[in-house]
Amino acid sequence: MSISRAHAHRAAFAVLLSGVAAAAAAAGGSAMAASAGIEEVIVTAEKRSENVQRIPTSISAFTADDLQVRGIATMGDLAQQVPGVNFGEVAGSPQIAARGVGFGLLTGAGEGSVAVHIDGLYLSRPASTGMLMRDLDRVEFLRGPQGTLYGRNAVGGVVNLISPPAPDVFSAGLSASYGNFDAYEVSAYAGGPLSESVRARLYLEKDDHAGYVKNIFNGKRVDGLGGYGGRFTLDADLTANAKFSLRVFHRKENLSGPVYKPIDAAAMVGFPPGTYSLDPYKIAADGDYDSDREITGGSGRFDVDFGSIHLVSITGYVHFRFTENTYDGDGTALPIFTVTRPEKSNTISQEFNLLGSGESYNWIVGAYYLHQRQNTDFFTYTPGYAAFGITELDDLTKQDEGSFSLFGDATYHLTPSVSVYGGARGIWENQKIDHTDITRTTLPAPYDAIVACSPTMAGSGGQMSLDRSAVTGRAGIKYQRSEQSNLYAQYSRGYKSGGFGLSSCGNSFKPETLNAFEVGSKNVLFDGTLQLNGAAYYYDYSDLQVEKVVLTSLDVANADSSRVYGLELEALWVPDDRWQINATSSFMHARYEDFLDADPLTGGPVTQLRGNPLNRAPDWSGSLGVQYTQPLSIGALLVRGELYATTKYALRPYGEPGDFQKGYTTLGGSVTYISADEKWRIRAYVRNATDEAYLEGMLNSAGTGRLGVYAPPRLYGVELKLAY
Repeated sequence: MSISRAHAHRAAFAVLLSGVAAAAAAAGGSAMAASAGIEEVIVTAEKRSENVQRIPTSISAFTADDLQVRGIATMGDLAQQVPGVNFGEVAGSPQIAARGVGFGLLTGAGEGSVAVHIDGLYLSRPASTGMLMRDLDRVEFLRGPQGTLYGRNAVGGVVNLISPPAPDVFSAGLSASYGNFDAYEVSAYAGGPLSESVRARLYLEKDDHAGYVKNIFNGKRVDGLGGYGGRFTLDADLTANAKFSLRVFHRKENLSGPVYKPIDAAAMVGFPPGTYSLDPYKIAADGDYDSDREITGGSGRFDVDFGSIHLVSITGYVHFRFTENTYDGDGTALPIFTVTRPEKSNTISQEFNLLGSGESYNWIVGAYYLHQRQNTDFFTYTPGYAAFGITELDDLTKQDEGSFSLFGDATYHLTPSVSVYGGARGIWENQKIDHTDITRTTLPAPYDAIVACSPTMAGSGGQMSLDRSAVTGRAGIKYQRSEQSNLYAQYSRGYKSGGFGLSSCGNSFKPETLNAFEVGSKNVLFDGTLQLNGAAYYYDYSDLQVEKVVLTSLDVANADSSRVYGLELEALWVPDDRWQINATSSFMHARYEDFLDADPLTGGPVTQLRGNPLNRAPDWSGSLGVQYTQPLSIGALLVRGELYATTKYALRPYGEPGDFQKGYTTLGGSVTYISADEKWRIRAYVRNATDEAYLEGMLNSAGTGRLGVYAPPRLYGVELKLAY
């Protein structure tokens, strides 16, 4: 996108926001006189319950009603509601970037830069982070390093998913929806007291949709998904001062994917007609697409209140399996290569928090332990390499990782309105990997190249190990101007674990570290009808992990240094009980400062990539939501419109024109009828109403150039919800 088009996007957004605000004021009559005000939102982002407006960090919080009305059902939906956040998906793994700090690893090596937690339990595997987005009571998105209270790979931020508690009285509900691409979802829940001190809740779900992409080679649709799952909740009052909470979850999905396809016309010039398609939602692939993934786990939490001190223990377990049974790695009708990739991991964790408070202070100390075992194998079948005598390239890996940390954080109130706060976390990690690299040829089996990888690419054991330690922390000052308005300034440090590449022998990569400076302001104005929050930040980013495809291997490198700075705004205006307007805006400059690398597509020499933008870091992006509720004699009608816009952003680091997704704008909306007793509602919705075809991810491939993953096309449907 040219600079003039980028300015046009921002100007159009500003004009639209101003026009909607003016229309809202006019339609609402005397808005201030009839104000409904903004509801207080309580979050647990800092390990204790607190008004979101009092926390000195950038955080967007969404209640269950927000999630339902705005139609937030996926990580992609969430990203478009949070300033400075970009979402994509490659090879079946969600990629979340906050303020330019994102996850650029495609093979399952490493973990995300934005840590995702469900009820206090860390979800380590990137491909699992989008599987538990339904049936939530609240979502919290913290931006910026959260290295003190969370520590584990929270260099870019934290997403907290909080499920509903078991209810005190019996309640139940049913939801069903149907849309284009034969999409349907059915879910139900029921819960209530089992005794005076024990409550339970059960939630079940099933969903399916046909593929968004048509394979013109065989007429099948691919990129479809079907799944089922559920959650069981148990809350018990053990004594007057002790409580126990159990959360158990399971979900299984089958995908006709992952699907990525040729998007580079120049690279396809030599391919026969009909062997490929550049249409975003068509592919010509001779290989099949079939994958399934499954997550099972849960957490047990004990809360014990000793008066001025509170003890919390969270014990967790997660089993995750992602088996890509087969997918066409080149996305063409020629038999070049197909891939099978099974991944399995088991993770246990234990966290202890001890919280205390007094008249002028509060504090928390804690310990955290995680142990993870992961097996990931790659089987790449290469008929396209037969001329070189190569028939198959395999990588077999077994990983074992342990992580332990101690942390403490405290806030001291110098005056009733001025506070200083700070904390630190020590992290100790050990990682081991057994990696075997196999090249199978047309020669007899003894002549196959089988290498047990080691740091020196030799040896018989094939085991590599790393021991690392780090210190993260924060320090800041806050001025609480009123109950829900404050000013703050802080320094924080984030850390993301290093690790080993899974498809290239001897490829180890360093941890990421980020030093962040932020000043922010949170405000509730005009008799509680306008919430306006903003923050400016500066990041000094070291050793950003970047993965690239070299022939059929994926190598991870570290970018020595990067710089990110920006400004973000978030507003919510509720002038009366009919209108609600929310908006976000993010201005960001994210560039590599020192990164020597060679582009595997061009085969050129190592070059300095200084000045090139970080992946998924648009210079500007913003969103606007407008909601109007019309009371009726038989209920109410709620009409909502959504707009999201962004300037161009990079999906590869090399700065070539084809490495970018150009700027785009998407529109969505819904109309909801709510019954007078609020027991049932019916909602018609549309997402991506203009059918904008934009890339969610990109990788390069030998021979076919750039391969792309497109976001879903226009989606629409109707949904019915019943509650008892």
